[in-house]
Amino acid sequence: MRHLRHWSFLAACALFVSYSATAVAQATCTLNPTNQTVTICTPGSGATVGTTFHVNGGVNDSNPILYMQVYVANKLYASQHATFLDATITVPAGTHQNLTLQAKESSGLTIKTTYYINVVNAPPYAISPLNPTVTEGTIQVFTANAPTNWASSCGGIDGSGNFTAPLAQVKCTVTGTATDGSGHTASTSVNVSSPIAITPGAATTVANQTQQFSASLAVTWAASCGTIDGYGLFTAPATASNCTITATASSGTAYTAQATDSVTAAPYTISPTNPTVTEGATQVFTATAPTNWASTCGSIDGYGNFVAPFAQSKCTVTGTATDGSGSSASASVAISSPLSITPSSASTVANATQQFSANLPATWTTSCGSIDGTGLFTAPASPATCIITATASGSAAYTTSATDTVTAAPIANVNYTTWKNDNARDGWQPNETVLTPANVNASTFGQLFTATLDGWVWAQPLYMSGVQINSAKHNVVYVATANDSVYAIDGDNGQQLWKTSLLAAGETPANGTLIQSSVPKIGVTGTPVIDPATGTLYAVTQSVTTLGSNCYHRLHALDITTGAEKFGAPLVISPPGWTSPREMQRPGLLLANGNVYVAFGSNGDVEPYNGWVFAYNAGNLNLVESWNATPAGGEGGIWMGGAGIAADTGGNLYLSTGNGDWNGSTQFGQSIVKLDPSLALLDYFTPYNHVQQSAGDKDLGSGGMLLLPDTTGPHVHEMISCSKLNTIYVLDRDNLGQIGTSGDVVVQQVNGQLGGTSGVQYTDRCFSTVAYWNNNLYIIGNNDVMKQFTLDPTTGLMSTAPVNQDTFAYLFPGGQPVVSSNGNTNAIVWATDWTTGTLHAYDATNVSNVLYVSPKIGGGIKFTVPTVVNGHVYVGLQNSLVVMGLLPNGSCPPPSAPGVNVCAPVAGGTYSSPVAVTAAGLPANGTLVRMELWVDGKKIGNYANGQVQTSVPLPTGSHTVTVVEVDSTGGSLKQAVPILVQ
Repeated sequence: MRHLRHWSFLAACALFVSYSATAVAQATCTLNPTNQTVTICTPGSGATVGTTFHVNGGVNDSNPILYMQVYVANKLYASQHATFLDATITVPAGTHQNLTLQAKESSGLTIKTTYYINVVNAPPYAISPLNPTVTEGTIQVFTANAPTNWASSCGGIDGSGNFTAPLAQVKCTVTGTATDGSGHTASTSVNVSSPIAITPGAATTVANQTQQFSASLAVTWAASCGTIDGYGLFTAPATASNCTITATASSGTAYTAQATDSVTAAPYTISPTNPTVTEGATQVFTATAPTNWASTCGSIDGYGNFVAPFAQSKCTVTGTATDGSGSSASASVAISSPLSITPSSASTVANATQQFSANLPATWTTSCGSIDGTGLFTAPASPATCIITATASGSAAYTTSATDTVTAAPIANVNYTTWKNDNARDGWQPNETVLTPANVNASTFGQLFTATLDGWVWAQPLYMSGVQINSAKHNVVYVATANDSVYAIDGDNGQQLWKTSLLAAGETPANGTLIQSSVPKIGVTGTPVIDPATGTLYAVTQSVTTLGSNCYHRLHALDITTGAEKFGAPLVISPPGWTSPREMQRPGLLLANGNVYVAFGSNGDVEPYNGWVFAYNAGNLNLVESWNATPAGGEGGIWMGGAGIAADTGGNLYLSTGNGDWNGSTQFGQSIVKLDPSLALLDYFTPYNHVQQSAGDKDLGSGGMLLLPDTTGPHVHEMISCSKLNTIYVLDRDNLGQIGTSGDVVVQQVNGQLGGTSGVQYTDRCFSTVAYWNNNLYIIGNNDVMKQFTLDPTTGLMSTAPVNQDTFAYLFPGGQPVVSSNGNTNAIVWATDWTTGTLHAYDATNVSNVLYVSPKIGGGIKFTVPTVVNGHVYVGLQNSLVVMGLLPNGSCPPPSAPGVNVCAPVAGGTYSSPVAVTAAGLPANGTLVRMELWVDGKKIGNYANGQVQTSVPLPTGSHTVTVVEVDSTGGSLKQAVPILVQ
């Protein structure tokens, strides 16, 4: 209650303050001059009023007055702290009621005056109509519900309420005041319209420009600023202003109407905006105001005469107005040259040579390496971007430039020939001398080029250095697609060297929906394997006849120099008990013991099916042996998240199977098995509660096998595996542990460290294969982050929890990490996130240190693995191979004004494939988010850091290269460059 009283006091204070005096009542009420006299001005004595009426009065008193009050029939209705009272009150109806106005002196004396009034149930005082529209010069009759005096702010109104509109398009206020003694007033607004209509009613005109106005009647014209002729043609003044345009009827009644014109300052511009000027030639620039001229290259005089430099470049010409406005404008001038270099861009291995030629006699220079008088360029010993410059040796010193991207000389025999680089499946590539934690960052590392393919790339790209193809040596990336094609692509520039379709006549790639799958084509899904000794690439395809009535799996053996089949390939895989449509060749192929080993899971887990392994002689493709995981039962599929079967130095094979039948002698579903080179079973591990696991679809075979280097502990030969179970298994390869009675007999189980707490199939913990480097273990579980464990080589045990981890969660099914290093130094862990289409790089000594995350480079594919070799990272995506690496040393400066600066290629230039593209952008608003490269209306890729530095393979003919910069507000600017490729 104290709070209520406190607030009541404040309200009373507020009420007191609200009664402070105004000048209204004193001005409208003449007081009796007699001292200590109260005067009532309204209503008059004996007046008849409605139940709501106005009271106005005051006091003339030499003593201080505290307040004035009004009573009707002895009841208080209003109180004001002033020497006057001005209030509207509502009282009950009644005849001859006394109205008393009294004042209270500070001495306590009360003085008052009383009238008698007649209060009746009458409606409030009102006038009619409200807010009418009246044509100029016409009459509008107003009425009121009481005798009234009339007044108007414009036009005229007589005592009978007849209002005459003025000859002007204005608004008037008509006011009625009751004469019945109540003092009531009422007002309304009168909109005066004109018979004249002006078109347009409102306009915006640039200073000194014209705007045509017209009227619906014959009129004369006037303007408050600027000028207007007799025909309504308005000429805006020289400065920004708001002008009123007036039309007056030229015959009959002098009606008038008005329009407005908002005059804006004239924009300052220069012309031309983006010319192309030949070296040494002159281009005249003009401006819309007196101007000071400047240019970033070449020269320009005070009259706007620009002389192009003798250099094939881009100059920015800037004009600054001298009229005091401070306005400026710029134009980009492309400097073309009669001189051209072939090739305009090249890629050369360190210390190798590249021949350049010019269409005119020229002298040659280079920014790095060396070049002789004939244009023969010798690359420097280390990677760089060298600028090759030709200067015409004739009378005009024309110059033009080409670029040569110098790549590191490949280390002898550094190849990447199988899934995760070796048969231990450790994912470690230990001979990387180019990429280091110091240079893999957003400033120096990024997308180099993209090769377009005819299908999805489920298989990991493979790599061979120094392959002789078409009379030249190339570092070659081999890519197999779901469209049953294999590509050989130059790993340094993206040029397609050959492509082979592995489809037989009348066949198409297998359709995943033939049985059940989430993708339309499953032609090649398992990673091929390359035999460097014979130069052979082995791959398995799945295809169907046109009508889909037959399904075939075939083993192919391709010559890596031509793509032609070898050894009598292809070979149809069709053993007894085989049901091709229900099988999927998902695991990577294994080359060991002179054999190619091929394993199969299922197409969509649709029974009946079995897990199979086949051994084919690598030289003649004869079937050596086969192994069925569940010959008298079902399931037991082998897929391991796409991992290849692992093999030790003795040629023994290690793989895991999915849920299926098990009996410990012939049936090995839900098991890890060790097979000899002839596929005889040597050992196995099966979880003791495999029955419950299989019933819950908790495949042991969802992840692959990592064979560890030898340890010095009690278990010299170990391997590590993960699965849908929330367990990482460390197993002794010399004794896998078979099956326990009440627990698993293994070296170590690390529990509760895999997978996220939400997301697709988050309770299925792992679909990955652990990667290894220098006694560190790297794994990305399902809906989980990159995690780093350690291995103690003296005990053979791994840490029971991550020693480091990242915060970015890879969604279903997680990621497949690999490692690059220069031996035990400069190690980097790499992984692709297929849901965002991004490449991630981590410091291998501490994966919480994220080195690089790419922008989206394309549509990702689950289970895919990046290939890191010779300074490049090759990422297979949906219908493309994206190549990442160190960006060229040379950069392209951003433009001085918002837009895109394409440094190469030059518009109208002639080039050989691949075409180097370098560009930079400057956003008009916000910050720059990405650059986009388009060729002939097709998007090639996205690029971060405000730069495009890449090479694009293009066929012979005319093309349009377009670079787009996109800012954080969603806005974009672009530059298109037409070129010719010969």
